[in-house]
Amino acid sequence: MSFTMSMFLSLCLLSCSGEKNEDQAAKIAAECVQAMAKGDRQALQNLMTSQMYSEYVAGVEQLRASASVLASFGQKTPDISEIELVSTSCERIEGDTAYVDVETRLGKKAQFEKLILKKEDGKWKLAGKQ
Repeated sequence: MSFTMSMFLSLCLLSCSGEKNEDQAAKIAAECVQAMAKGDRQALQNLMTSQMYSEYVAGVEQLRASASVLASFGQKTPDISEIELVSTSCERIEGDTAYVDVETRLGKKAQFEKLILKKEDGKWKLAGKQ
């Protein structure tokens, strides 16, 4: 193999490194948080695995029922639309699973979570949290 050909293959391998996958996984996690804050179910359906989306819809319905009960006692539930995305960082990728650290803020309260993304149909999708 010629020197030029081996350099070309080396560059191709470097451009296919995990960094691009890590960036994609962190971007999807950020888009999920933002879509949740907006209540954008269409976007979430595309960003979540089908199982996770079903759990999300069920959770939203539970939250609505709880909010009604709390409101009857004069209490208020947090407004999810006020969630602010602070940062995302892909911790690691193991095969078709990515672990992404996410920091959000609701009012003055910061929250840190590790989201799990899985490859589904060649795309990263939110599958749960650790």
